Amino acid sequence: MLATQYRAVREIRSSNSSAPASYLILSFRLVTGSCVYPRPRVSIYLSIYLSLYLSIPRSANSTHRGCTCCACVGSSAMPCSKGSKGYGSQGGQDRWVAASAANTSLYFVDLAANDAECLSNTVRLERELGWRGLCIEPNPKYTARLKQLRSCGLVQAPVSSDEREVSFAMQDDRGRITAPHAASSSTPGVRTMRTRRLDTVLDEARAPNVVEYLSLDIEGHEEDALCDDFAWRRYTFLLITVELPSPRLNARLFLQGYLFARNAISFKLHDTFYVHASHPRAVGLASNGSFEQLPAHCSKPWAGPRLPSCKGNNWFYCCEYAGYPANGTTRYPNWHRWRSMA
Repeated sequence: MLATQYRAVREIRSSNSSAPASYLILSFRLVTGSCVYPRPRVSIYLSIYLSLYLSIPRSANSTHRGCTCCACVGSSAMPCSKGSKGYGSQGGQDRWVAASAANTSLYFVDLAANDAECLSNTVRLERELGWRGLCIEPNPKYTARLKQLRSCGLVQAPVSSDEREVSFAMQDDRGRITAPHAASSSTPGVRTMRTRRLDTVLDEARAPNVVEYLSLDIEGHEEDALCDDFAWRRYTFLLITVELPSPRLNARLFLQGYLFARNAISFKLHDTFYVHASHPRAVGLASNGSFEQLPAHCSKPWAGPRLPSCKGNNWFYCCEYAGYPANGTTRYPNWHRWRSMA
């Protein structure tokens, strides 16, 4: 009985996807009839469930990291509208960069760019503010849309500390280097790709020596991109955002004149923002005194003990980095505080 009624509601949903949730819930009640669920508690729970489920926009293109803008997956070249959900940064990176820019070069480097629009840290800078830049993305699933919908230069290669053949997993927005050697032909979803050094890529793209913004998110290989022997003296990034920077990468950036600005933390976002000391507004943007190391994912090989404030069996970002304990030398955010931040 319930399955039949549920299918009827789904038919209403598919035929009138723009209808408000209240209308759809009323439709459910009309289809089911008030006598089907005489117990008030069951009716309340069912209404709450339907309110949540039916009010969520759904489309064939809504599977990409929660993005629901018009064409965020696949090979479609239809651009998203500026007001579409999922268009632009996930955690306000683009807005922070726009408000903090020194307007020196208005040049960005997006590594890895991923989708051309959905949760992109640079699409707004390019389209709405007239910035130019370089998009680096090895996954061919995304490069077609980058070519069609963006004006940034495009480099189709993974980035590391040297140039060599590696195994690269084509795992949508989680694509990454999985082994420092060529892939086996029998491994599904893994390709052999040749890495490039970031400074070499910048040289070939004739990037300015002062880059306004670097967006860095390459699934745990950020240290390799900004390695010790990177051309630090030749290239300066006035603003940087990095997903889950390790303690070693933080120490390297601080040594090279980068200052902590803030952490952007939520259930799905864990970025640290930096400003270079040469930025004309560095003093106002930096907040080194409040620096906190973002915790490690407990399933990663570099994870140490669980943070004391992280309760239960959660394996999310709840662990110290091995060798960087929370004993005063490394300060981690209080789990209960940052976990609830939007």
